[in-house]
Amino acid sequence: MSLLLERDDELAALRARVRGGALVLVLGEAGAGKTALVREFAGGSAAPVRWGACEALRYMVQRTFPDGLDVPATADGAAAMLGVVEKNAQEGVTWVHSHVTGDKKRTFCVYDGPTPQAIRVVAARNGLPVDGIDEVRVLDPYFSY
Repeated sequence: MSLLLERDDELAALRARVRGGALVLVLGEAGAGKTALVREFAGGSAAPVRWGACEALRYMVQRTFPDGLDVPATADGAAAMLGVVEKNAQEGVTWVHSHVTGDKKRTFCVYDGPTPQAIRVVAARNGLPVDGIDEVRVLDPYFSY
């Protein structure tokens, strides 16, 4: 049994593909558990494992909405959010997720992108304020080395 939580199916699929002699590329969203999955696989595999990585630049974007952020939970709200995603993609920027304060006046948004300037460009296109942008890294409380 795997030490990974809720990843037994993925680990079994990975092992099955490698047994067949396949080259496997593990892809997924940041924070989805790709590294932990491959580490678990590599620790119990006789197959050669080669690591490659592209360090995505991740940013925390702070915003203030003096009148509060109002995104309706409707088809119009969903369309507005998809419009943001589409404009972001024009500059290679990916909106990962956002945290909103209880009063809806501050947001803390996680983005992947090439540069802080690219994030500022798409924010302007989307009519969104930017108070600050900080490059951040994941600190995983469950890491082991």
